[in-house]
Amino acid sequence: VVVTRKDGTALYSRWPPAHAGFELTPISTPHRVVVTSCGASHAMLVTELGEALALGSNDVGQCGFIRQVPSLRSPTLVPLGDFHCVGVACGRSHSLLLSVEGDVVSAGSDVDGQCGSGQCETVSPPQRVGIATIEGIAAGERHSLAVTRGGHVYCWGDNSAGQCGGVAPTPRLVEGLEDVRKVECS
Repeated sequence: VVVTRKDGTALYSRWPPAHAGFELTPISTPHRVVVTSCGASHAMLVTELGEALALGSNDVGQCGFIRQVPSLRSPTLVPLGDFHCVGVACGRSHSLLLSVEGDVVSAGSDVDGQCGSGQCETVSPPQRVGIATIEGIAAGERHSLAVTRGGHVYCWGDNSAGQCGGVAPTPRLVEGLEDVRKVECS
């Protein structure tokens, strides 16, 4: 669980809890948290300066670190170089980060193509997804979506229920969807 207050401070629940009750711990960051997203066992946060922080399970690299770091017990800065984050979306075991320039990077399980690498294996550290001018992102359990600044939608990943309109280990344009402002999925 991640909670963001109106003043930009954030709290998270530690796992395992110190006792049987629900306990929230403040996230120590000098900058306001502006965007958060939670996966099955990990979370990502974006600060007002475009920094990405991650915590929780990193067993398949979903927190953006090499797999030799199996978990992050407290929020940790994700090393992204000059990638200035404005958005984040977490799926079950993968993460997407959106830059101010409209680029997307992904990390974590790509077994169903949800990271968009085309390799269908673990992606870690984060790698760029082959799409640009993106305005919004969404991550489902094992698939991902992006909407461009021009209102077009791309989908990639698991298609077992037809959610991507066909097999999509890399981003593919969803035909017939135009003038879209926002995408969401679960």
